[in-house]
Amino acid sequence: MNMESVKNSGYKEYQALGGIINEKDYASALAKMKENRTVDEVRTDEAKVMARAAGVELGAEVARDPRVVLYDILQSDVNTSDPEYRDIRLSDQNFFAEALRMLGDKESLLNLRKFIDAHPYISFDNKKDKREDNTYGRIIHRGSR
Repeated sequence: MNMESVKNSGYKEYQALGGIINEKDYASALAKMKENRTVDEVRTDEAKVMARAAGVELGAEVARDPRVVLYDILQSDVNTSDPEYRDIRLSDQNFFAEALRMLGDKESLLNLRKFIDAHPYISFDNKKDKREDNTYGRIIHRGSR
């Protein structure tokens, strides 16, 4: 996937895939993707580890792959202390999954099962108390709150 192949399917489709980012943050993150942005080495390495675990192939220039760029933007820009996100735990894995959803990368979303199998401490739900399993669901850390 390269920047030219990124198509914005729209906020409604993003939500249908289980997206949890609000519309304002969604629009802001996608707008920032148009900037000439390279992701730092730490975030690139984080994304590579998660992508490998999920069976997601990143582009040759990993730091410019749209999924990695969007992951970095979400990590940097989403204010997790916002009351809207108070019942949601947004971890690295959550942000990576949200980047996949925002880009409508359904093939990679289907590979999330591999990701969950590789990281059994993660649940497919974003609510702190719920523990449902759903392929297009949301991801949070299991364990103590």
